[in-house]
Amino acid sequence: MDGPPPKRKTRLDLLVQLREREEEAARLEFAKAAAAVQRARALETALRERAAKERDLGRPSGADEWEIVEASQRRAAVAIEAAAQKTREAVEAERKARAILDEAHRAAEAMRRAAEAKREELRLEEERQERKELDALGQLLHGFRRRKGEGDR
Repeated sequence: MDGPPPKRKTRLDLLVQLREREEEAARLEFAKAAAAVQRARALETALRERAAKERDLGRPSGADEWEIVEASQRRAAVAIEAAAQKTREAVEAERKARAILDEAHRAAEAMRRAAEAKREELRLEEERQERKELDALGQLLHGFRRRKGEGDR
C-alpha cells in the first residue's frame, strides 16, 4: 500500500469543517480590515502632503487672498482630522478582526487536535479488537491441533 492510510471519519470531522470555515471567514474579514487601514492611511498621507504643498505656495498678496488661503487651510485641517479619525477607526476594526481571527484559529486547531485524538483512539481500539480476534483464532487453532493430535493416538 502506497502512502499513509486513509483518514478515518469521525463525528468531529463536521465540527472541524465548521471551525475551518469560521476561521476562513475571519481571515477574510481581517484581510478586508487590513486593506481598509491601508486605504485610510494612504488618504490621510495624501491629504497631509497636499496641505503641505499648499502651505509652500507662497504668501498671499492681499486680504482677500489671505481669507481664501486661511479658509482653504481650515478645510484641509478638517479633512485631515476626519481622515485621521477614519484611520484610527480602521486600526481599531483591524485589531478586533485580528482578535476574532486568533480565536477562530485557536478553536479550529483545538477541534483538529480533538479529531486527530479521536482517530488515534479508534485506531488503537481497532488494533485491540484485531489482536483479540487473532488470539481467539490462535486458541481455536491450538485446540483443533490438540484434538487432532489426541485423535491420532
